[in-house]
Amino acid sequence: MNKVRLLVVFIMLVMLSVPGLNIMAQIRPGTFTIAPHAGWYVFDRDQEISNAPVHGIGFGYNFTKHLGTEGVFDYVYSDSKPSDDDRKTYSYHLDGLYHFIPDSEFVPYIAAGIGAITLNRESSGSKTSGSFNYGAGLKTFITEALTIRGEVRHIYDLVDSHNNFAYTIGLTYFFGAKEKKTAPARVVSTETPTPVAIAAPVEIPETAPIPVSAALPQQDSDKDGVYDDADKCPDTPRDVLVDDQGCPVTSKDTVSIELKVEFEFDKARIKTIYNDHLRKVSDFLKQYPETTAVIEGHTCSIGTETYNLDLSRRRAESVVKHLINSGVESSRLKTMAYGESKPIADNKTKQGRKRNRRVNAVISTIVINVIKR
Repeated sequence: MNKVRLLVVFIMLVMLSVPGLNIMAQIRPGTFTIAPHAGWYVFDRDQEISNAPVHGIGFGYNFTKHLGTEGVFDYVYSDSKPSDDDRKTYSYHLDGLYHFIPDSEFVPYIAAGIGAITLNRESSGSKTSGSFNYGAGLKTFITEALTIRGEVRHIYDLVDSHNNFAYTIGLTYFFGAKEKKTAPARVVSTETPTPVAIAAPVEIPETAPIPVSAALPQQDSDKDGVYDDADKCPDTPRDVLVDDQGCPVTSKDTVSIELKVEFEFDKARIKTIYNDHLRKVSDFLKQYPETTAVIEGHTCSIGTETYNLDLSRRRAESVVKHLINSGVESSRLKTMAYGESKPIADNKTKQGRKRNRRVNAVISTIVINVIKR
């Protein structure tokens, strides 16, 4: 444990001796690493081995800024809990490392690899098992080539299924890679040339400049405030508000009308009191010729379901025929018969049955309005 404390004290002294983090610090491709470390090793309870300090060293290489590899050797000296028998544990593994922010002063990473664990007992000899490990840590640059490194690692015994953990802190020293240097600029010597006689220049009489006509002003033919070369909607009326491309600014509104006709008991004939209402519906459909309508027929509950279904169909067809006679195209109208299946009032009362003997539809469309100035 004293060695662990000494390593921690040494790391703290190194940090205090550095005036500030080097802003050029980063994981560089092609660098080799040496990583001494120490910490605390926790054994699986089933092993009946006391937890103890761990010391080790790693040797690595960085293929890229993100990817590297490292071979690690760890040593733990402890004792068995029942007998105080001395135990020496050797752990050695080859790992892959991935650095998440390699250009930062603080570089988190993950590691995983395979190896072996050797347990050496003073009284019974040694035993070696394959192992798999993984972990995570943080490297903090204190110079361009030196980091403090803290790590947590899970070591799994592939033979006895023991789960051990190592908590370590240490240093990582980077060496080997050199930054490419820019070649110095080549200096070219110059010699003073021998004077050469040069013929006197021949004077050429100047000609009068050709006058250039003034540039034509930009045109706005429809006077909408957008020049013709940018106007995508020419000939817009002057009282219409336009956008930056010269096209009318519009708004969308939904307009609708409700059709509702009630019928006498067991009748499909339309009462004359609904003529004005149906004329308004017809005018609406003519005003918006792209609009279609579904005319729904209904009955009260008196009578059989089959009879009422046919009666509701005949009622819907009566309304459709009336609209066609008013000038609405038949292709825009469709009927649906529901019989007594969709009441809107209580069929136990006379007034309720009267309301249920009906044909109805809600007809709507979207109107695009041009906004005036």
